[in-house]
Amino acid sequence: MSDLENNDLPLAAVGRHPGGRILAFDGIRGVAAIYIVWGHLCGKFMVLLPSLTALSWLIRRSNFAVCLFFLISGFLTMLVSEYKIKKLTPKSYLEFIAGRFLRLYPAYLAALLLLVVMVCVARVIRLRVNVPLDVCFPWASLPWEMMMLQNWKPGSVTWNYPAWSISVLWWCNLFLFPPLLFVVRRVTDWRLLALMIVFLTCVYASIHSHSPVDEVGYWIFTISRVIFPFAIGAVLFAIWRIGQVPPRWTANLAATGGIGGFFGAHYLSPGMGFVATGIVITSLILVVLSAGWPNSFIYLLMKKPLFVSLGKASYSVYLSHALAERIAGALMPAHSYAGQGLAIRLAVFTGYLVLLAGGAAGFYFVIERFCERLHRIWARKLSSIRIRPVDGDQVQARACG
Repeated sequence: MSDLENNDLPLAAVGRHPGGRILAFDGIRGVAAIYIVWGHLCGKFMVLLPSLTALSWLIRRSNFAVCLFFLISGFLTMLVSEYKIKKLTPKSYLEFIAGRFLRLYPAYLAALLLLVVMVCVARVIRLRVNVPLDVCFPWASLPWEMMMLQNWKPGSVTWNYPAWSISVLWWCNLFLFPPLLFVVRRVTDWRLLALMIVFLTCVYASIHSHSPVDEVGYWIFTISRVIFPFAIGAVLFAIWRIGQVPPRWTANLAATGGIGGFFGAHYLSPGMGFVATGIVITSLILVVLSAGWPNSFIYLLMKKPLFVSLGKASYSVYLSHALAERIAGALMPAHSYAGQGLAIRLAVFTGYLVLLAGGAAGFYFVIERFCERLHRIWARKLSSIRIRPVDGDQVQARACG
């Protein structure tokens, strides 16, 4: 049994991967990643296949898929910390940060370096592209992006545009994680925790119900899409931890309400004001909460191997799809084929899908899997060192034999 299955969590032994994952969350992250890709590329897809405009209503919620992504991230960060960090000390904090760095940075850096090579090649051969290279890929912002710091200040430009959220997530791991862990460990009253979630949701909805009018306002608007979902997910874990599995009808009602509210909020408030945004965030909370209950249909569906496999590669999908879009846009610009026959447009559409799938698979199997092995080796070496007192005041570190 894993360490997670041996601890005191009420739901600890239910449906977890040995690494401490809730399998259904992997599936939801995979769906969220595909939803984000759809939101970014649907314009090109609809140019090639106008019949896809029938799915245009899905675009209205695609930006909130980012919120779902990081709501789950906050939840799982606290879940893993529950059994890996007994007490937050400088040593355990540095181990946590090192682990997060090894998880986030290698694929992030690989995507950025590949994009730098693509931009250099485009400049050398003077390739005609549909974006101004000097504006979209400024060299001055590259050092900040290399350090995952580009979105820590207003007015930043991100080369690999999905990576803006990874920069904010890195900030959350560095600075937001310690106070959130303190709250999760110390507050055990579910009513107080629920009030925290209501407060965070209201602040988030207030920010997103007003269009930003300046650079600083747009920066706050942008980073709130990661910071608030991450914090809400962390507090939601505390409620989930102290609760019990509800009856099946309750779990399914919460899951159905979450999905219905997510897609139906726009029709209640077409302008996505305060009420509609609050409904969407509340709906995502219900989806995540019901995915942690093993008797809900979301849990049973999202733990299927197809969704779990997609979820494991979701980070690669998220980081690589912009690169695939750039390559496809340069080689097969969608607008150039809009007037062609159906067979040609289908071939171009298939080319886009092949580049998207190939890029994600390459990043996952070549980079992520390799870094996961390095991370496991590093974690085993750390866990094999035991500290014990020797001769009173002396402390000796020895490897467990």
